[in-house]
Amino acid sequence: MSRDRSVTPVRRRPGSVGVRAGLAAGAVHAVVLAVSTVVYETRVREALAASAATDVGLVSPALLYWLSVVAGPVASLAIVAVTGSLCGVVVGRLDRQTGPQIVAGSLVVGLLLGFVVDVPGGRAVSVGASLLALGVFGVVFVWLYEFPDDPERPTIDTTDRTVGTALAAAGLFGVVCLLATRASSGSLSSDLGGLATAVGGGLLVNGTLVGGSVLAGLRFGDSVGLGAPRLRAWLTDDSPVTSDGWLAPAVVLGLGVGTVIAALDLTVFAPVTRAALRDGSPAVAGETFAPLAGLLQTVYGGVTEEILLRYGLLTGVVWLAGRLVDPHDTVVVWTAILVTSVAFGVSHLPTTAAVFELTPGIVGRALLLNGVAGVAFGWLYWRHGLVAAVVAHLGADVVLNLVLPVVTSFSTGV
Repeated sequence: MSRDRSVTPVRRRPGSVGVRAGLAAGAVHAVVLAVSTVVYETRVREALAASAATDVGLVSPALLYWLSVVAGPVASLAIVAVTGSLCGVVVGRLDRQTGPQIVAGSLVVGLLLGFVVDVPGGRAVSVGASLLALGVFGVVFVWLYEFPDDPERPTIDTTDRTVGTALAAAGLFGVVCLLATRASSGSLSSDLGGLATAVGGGLLVNGTLVGGSVLAGLRFGDSVGLGAPRLRAWLTDDSPVTSDGWLAPAVVLGLGVGTVIAALDLTVFAPVTRAALRDGSPAVAGETFAPLAGLLQTVYGGVTEEILLRYGLLTGVVWLAGRLVDPHDTVVVWTAILVTSVAFGVSHLPTTAAVFELTPGIVGRALLLNGVAGVAFGWLYWRHGLVAAVVAHLGADVVLNLVLPVVTSFSTGV
């Protein structure tokens, strides 16, 4: 009786492939960093001598320089390797046709990263090093990873790609609107290099958050009964979802939330905001209302924030809770809604800090007002899907960013 001695080849796990590709990319970036540190030694020494690390007198500038020559490249290699492993896990769900997309995506990330990471030698060296390193990552990953042909292997199907692409594009469009608002207000640097760094960093950070949220929604949404079924039906010409009657509740709830927040801010929290207002803030400087800026802020809030907080975070929290209890349980969903509502309020604190001193009253205001909105939008997302939450958020922001400034301008005689 013969025995089948054939051995099924062991496929490389995407995480381990990501580590290898990350090590290769990290090595490239580390070499460029080490060389640029030596070539531009004078500039690096001057920067280190002026840093806080040498003020205490425990480390001499010369020793700190040579430590940076060694530690900088090692840290660069480690960071890119760890990032590569995470990318490997994510990209490992895709199929054989995505090799060029992986390489192209790596180059785009490298270009954005080059505007953020400060490498001795200037912006050109930084961009070149990041492009080279991330390009190496993409090529090595595709070369090492054995894309399986198993038809039963879970992959992202065409529908998921269509929905994911649409959501990612909408989220990034909102990010561009936010950056345009900051540019119009003068909060971005007028210097070309500083502007490129700010825009590149904003796109990189927010693009990563949007991409992660879209992947989380696609990966976990169906299993916990959350997602964007109406958008999926519209994009794929499927039969429309049967839960009719969503538009009116979304519009009414959104406008109602915006009105309640505005009323509370003008009455209950008015003494708190007046006392904590920073000198030089728009309210003090008497800046006129800019409808375009309000519209751009509305697009970012209504679209991008809903993708981040509801489609990504809320879905992920419910899925994580589902590892222990039934994710469809009402208590679980409401707990997730409350958690994401608090996160929604916390995420607005940096913007609030630009206008007000962060006193306990101001922090409580931000958490309460944004929390009310978060609960309303979270409930709509749970009951009617992402589109309903987006419509409601847009309605609320129309009241707060477009209607309220006009009303207050007339009331103050501006």
